[in-house]
Amino acid sequence: MDNSAVDKMLINSLFDTIIPFTRTVIKHTNGRLEFIGSGFLLKYDKEFLFITAAHVLDHFIKDTPLLVDSGEGLTRLIGIHAKTGSPNPSERKSDKIDLGIVLLRNGDNHLFEQIPHLKLSDLDLSDNVKKEHGFIICGCPITKNKKSTNYQDKTIKPKMLTILCWQASSECHQELKAPMNLTMALNYNLKNVITNGNKSHSPKIVGLSGAPVWGFTGDEKAVITGIVTEHHQRHIKSILCTRTSFVAQLIESIKGSVS
Repeated sequence: MDNSAVDKMLINSLFDTIIPFTRTVIKHTNGRLEFIGSGFLLKYDKEFLFITAAHVLDHFIKDTPLLVDSGEGLTRLIGIHAKTGSPNPSERKSDKIDLGIVLLRNGDNHLFEQIPHLKLSDLDLSDNVKKEHGFIICGCPITKNKKSTNYQDKTIKPKMLTILCWQASSECHQELKAPMNLTMALNYNLKNVITNGNKSHSPKIVGLSGAPVWGFTGDEKAVITGIVTEHHQRHIKSILCTRTSFVAQLIESIKGSVS
């Protein structure tokens, strides 16, 4: 077996480990399902939280429920929402953090127990990952999922994009006006994008907001080190993420509001 085959086996094994934690966020409007982003489940103090980008949660309004795929169907995201920035979605562009969390109601815990979920220790809360190991983003893009819903047999099969990235330069952060203490800019090559285990050809990566960004610690443990908030696919070719060090702060804020 040649080295390229071994490398592919190792990569596929890694992807099989981290991909199941990414969930698709779906909006239900007038009987139709629309993919609007990604996110992941976190279990903390016997409670479940769903973590995504704040502008993904901006899609939630009273009569338009947000759903998350459970692998066996769709589960409604019901609970207390907390978002950074202004409560007015029209002012979201001024929010440099763009982080959103839903503290899910306890009555649905039996549903979320069946979905792959993470613990707080699976998050990089102190920026300890080794940049030289690179980063992996796993998310469900909007453009790749328009035909993933079968309304006849009521099934949904999201396609997953996996992107291999590396940290961008400080000049890139300056061009994006993204403070390095809050955010992380990642460069990528479209040749290093994989769809459902296969290399893609010139994929469009629109709609990855809320997707987890995985990094690796010194002992090679995979941890989530960021949440995707926006991407640039033209001359910069960069994906912007909020550092997970802010997740703990928002969790304490939302739990404090209900205590």
